[in-house]
Amino acid sequence: MPNASPTKRLLIAILLLSASACGGQARPDPPTPVEIKVVVPVPCDVREPVVPAWAYDGALAEMPLDDKVRRMRAELAQRAAYEAEQRVALRQCLKRD
Repeated sequence: MPNASPTKRLLIAILLLSASACGGQARPDPPTPVEIKVVVPVPCDVREPVVPAWAYDGALAEMPLDDKVRRMRAELAQRAAYEAEQRVALRQCLKRD
């Protein structure tokens, strides 16, 4: 390379230095796959229980006390049955997961 210009000599020197600097490095390990569990919501197609007409909803202020109490007790039984239906529907949805 006696006839090479100084610019060519500098370019060749830079290329040789960069090639020698890269040659001794180890290659990084390839990435390893990682499993990620994600909860995916699934729609529940269980029929929703029908809300009954509550026994005490139509109670009037002028009603005798014993009629009101009778209606309240009937509504308590209605609500217990309705909540039981809701629990059954919820359990059916949870079993599918």
